[in-house]
Amino acid sequence: MNSHTTSGLLMSVYNHGIFIIGPSGIGKSELALNLIDRGHQLVSDDAVKLEKTDDQIIGSSPDILFGCINIRELGIIHVEQYYGVSALCKKQTIDLIIDLLPHEPKQSLAPLPLEYTTHLILDIELPYVQLTAAPSRHLALLIELATMQAIQRKKGFDFNQTFIAKTNEKMGQPS
Repeated sequence: MNSHTTSGLLMSVYNHGIFIIGPSGIGKSELALNLIDRGHQLVSDDAVKLEKTDDQIIGSSPDILFGCINIRELGIIHVEQYYGVSALCKKQTIDLIIDLLPHEPKQSLAPLPLEYTTHLILDIELPYVQLTAAPSRHLALLIELATMQAIQRKKGFDFNQTFIAKTNEKMGQPS
């Protein structure tokens, strides 16, 4: 069994493991609080232990960090103390990687993803989405939506691709 520890945030959103990566200071820990407040569970903040089992990656928290979130200017928050034991999850299969990107002034966001990509972790390809962390964006809501889209794609339904195909058909273009 392969394993290693890497930086990032792992949440259980709708019982799916969402591994959130991005540069230090982009707001991953505050995003964790927002997701917990919306009823989702923290697996690990700052450092995530990844283990390969067959064709899956299982994420968990290093023991010393379990249940803790480091919030800049406030310090270490013990999640169970504030939100209860139901806000925590010991381990979770990773189903989606979300890479938070810094917002650049005058940057335009892509209106429609034309294709979905994957990212290789411990020799396993996992679905991968990039989200720009612009100040006006509600990242917790977008993470929930990205999770629901990933669930639908896993079931074989991709509305974006269906929409593009229907639009191209109406315009007389090949899909």
